[in-house]
Amino acid sequence: MIRRLSVIILIFLIVGQVWAQTKPASPIAPTGDWATNMIRAYVFNEGSGTSINDLSPVDANGTVTNTDMWGSDAEGAFITTDNDPVRVGDIAVGLPGASIQAFSFYFRAKYVAGENNYFLTTYSSSNIDMAFYDPVGSSEVQFIAYNAVLTQGACDPANNTLTNGNKYNIIGTYAGDSLRLYVNGVKLAAAVLTGNLSNRGYTTRLGQQATLYSNHSFYTLCVWQRVLSAGEIAAIESDPYIMFRASSATPNLRRQRRAIWW
Repeated sequence: MIRRLSVIILIFLIVGQVWAQTKPASPIAPTGDWATNMIRAYVFNEGSGTSINDLSPVDANGTVTNTDMWGSDAEGAFITTDNDPVRVGDIAVGLPGASIQAFSFYFRAKYVAGENNYFLTTYSSSNIDMAFYDPVGSSEVQFIAYNAVLTQGACDPANNTLTNGNKYNIIGTYAGDSLRLYVNGVKLAAAVLTGNLSNRGYTTRLGQQATLYSNHSFYTLCVWQRVLSAGEIAAIESDPYIMFRASSATPNLRRQRRAIWW
C-alpha cells in the first residue's frame, strides 16, 4: 500500500512538473493581480509571421523582422534571435510614459553562449537606458539601468554562471531606490539607483544591441510598471506561464507545483 501510494505521489509530481513547464495551448490575457499595471505580455505562441500578440491590457503588438525565427520544442513555441545580422529579429516593446518610478521585466529564455550577448535592451544607436546582458566571455547575466540624470545602477552578481543550452527565468525590478536581479526565483544582486528611470523614447529589443547580436530563444516576455511581489516571483518560478492560465488570476503558492530547470 505504501509503495503504491509513493508511486501515485511520484506520478502526480511528474505530471505537475510537466504542466508547469508547458505553455498553455490557448493562453488567456492575464487577469487579476497579474494584469495590474501590466504593459506588455508576449507568450510567443504565434509560430509564424511577423506580428507578436500582446495580451496585456495595453494591447501593443510587437514585431519581428524575419518569419524564419520561429521554433518549438516540448515546452511550446519560442522565437530565436540570431547572431547573423541578415536575419536577426527585434521585438519592439517601447515603454510608455515620461516618468518611470517602478517597473518589472520578466522573460524566460534559453541561453546560448557568445560574445556581446544581449538578452533585452532599451537603446539607441549609441546609448542604453536599460539592459540585461552577458558580458563578453562571462557566461552570466547582468542588469543595468540609468535614471533620468543618467546615473547608472548595475546588478553584477558574483556567482551567476549560466549554462549553455539551459532555460532561465530572469526578472529585473526597479522600486524607486534600487534595481534587483532574480534568476530562477533567487535574488542574485541589488544596486542602488534613485529617481525616475531614463526614458528617452528608445526601442526595447530582444537579442540585439545596435550592431551586436545574440542567439537566445525566448519563450515569454512580460513588463509591468510596478514591482513584482515576492509571491509573484515565486509563482513564476513554479510555473513560468502562470499569468496566461485561466486559474491564475491571483498567485496562490499553495497550489503551485515546483518545476525542474534544465
